[in-house]
Amino acid sequence: MNPIEKAIRNALDKGDAGDRAFREKVYRSVHAALERTLQANPDVTPDILRQRRQALKTAISAIETEFIPAVAPPTAADGRPGPGDEDPADAAPAVDAGPREPAASKAPGVELDVAEKHAPAAPAVEIETPRSPAAADVPAAGPRRARAAERREPAFETGGETVAVKRDENGDLRAETRPAPRRRRGRLFAGLFLAATVVAAVGIGVWWVSEQGLLRSPEERDTSVPNPPKTLEEEEFQPADPPRLGSEPSEERNWITIFSPDNPGAVVTPAGASAEVVDSDGEPALRIRGEGADTPVLFDVGQGVLQQIAGRRALFDIVARSEEGEETQVSVTCNFGELGDCGRNRYSVVPTRSDYLFDLAMPDAAPGAAGTIAIVPDVDAGAKAIEIFEIRVSVAQ
Repeated sequence: MNPIEKAIRNALDKGDAGDRAFREKVYRSVHAALERTLQANPDVTPDILRQRRQALKTAISAIETEFIPAVAPPTAADGRPGPGDEDPADAAPAVDAGPREPAASKAPGVELDVAEKHAPAAPAVEIETPRSPAAADVPAAGPRRARAAERREPAFETGGETVAVKRDENGDLRAETRPAPRRRRGRLFAGLFLAATVVAAVGIGVWWVSEQGLLRSPEERDTSVPNPPKTLEEEEFQPADPPRLGSEPSEERNWITIFSPDNPGAVVTPAGASAEVVDSDGEPALRIRGEGADTPVLFDVGQGVLQQIAGRRALFDIVARSEEGEETQVSVTCNFGELGDCGRNRYSVVPTRSDYLFDLAMPDAAPGAAGTIAIVPDVDAGAKAIEIFEIRVSVAQ
């Protein structure tokens, strides 16, 4: 017994060998194992490959002969040979109902040509049961003969082909090979599924972009009330040139003098600051200068002046100019005691004499002491100087 037949028989002994489906499963497993072994060995020649496959076919044919049921020859009703039987020597021999021993002379040759190139695997196993012409002419000979005629022989797949074990005209088992149909339907379904998935993804993406409004202009996405276009008019604030208050003529207001160059004693210069009275185009002026951006010159505001403006709206006017040909940035802060302060005001002082004003709503309180107005001559710490001609205040009538 060759190793292939022995392996098949050992596998059949582990299950129900009389079950055709079980035998088919064993044949397929042995064939697959043989193909893997041959393909994994690079030293196997084509001749050896054909010999191994032929040995497998021969072993399967020999084993299948053991599962063919015994069939009695047809006889007449009285036990004598029928009219079609000419010679007992020519009739089919009687077969014992017991187990048959496989004979080499009766083992059918298996004609199976497996392509060297693997064809696509067939999804189905076809089983054919051709019957001999002689059997078609024989009348029914009982239930056993009918079951034998209706028996379908097993089939199994080899690579991309289907092998069906069938009986020929002489009653011998032979194996027929036919190409397995290609699995075009599965590939077509996979292609259609992939195309549908891509189309669905693209559709979802287009819908999302449309919902988010990514293709619309900023004006179309803005659903608020349309704003008028921005325009720059003359009266708008310009940081480079702060507006000057006090467009009202000075002769129409009653001014209270806080400082004049004739009274320089009301000026306090801390360390790093200086103040001196100079003649500026025939007019006296107080030239102040500071070394740093936090070095102010203080001007006293008398308590009597604060009493006059308490509880009223006051307009302060600083008449000044910068040194000839130089523009400077100054800051003004106040400390009026019980009447509060004026915050921090910043001005750009030009070389020409000008009025720099700010107004306050003074609280209605009694001042307990004098106040001060602090002026930083150059907030850029460039040590530039300005000339103060007058500091005054007036109240609304």
